[in-house]
Amino acid sequence: MTIEVEGTDQQLAQLQSADMQAIVDASQLGPGEYTENVKVSVPPEVRVVNASNLKAVIRIKDQVASR
Repeated sequence: MTIEVEGTDQQLAQLQSADMQAIVDASQLGPGEYTENVKVSVPPEVRVVNASNLKAVIRIKDQVASR
């Protein structure tokens, strides 16, 4: 996954991979396989300029009832 961000030289020098998150919302999906968009979260002082076509394949299995 490649994400292009912009900010001042100082902001970019301080940016670490842990400061960014790739987020996929699967909260409304049932069992099956899906290809979903990935949203990118970065600190407010940095801006995402290119993160197009970020997709994730999600496989959700049936839940097994506990005994």
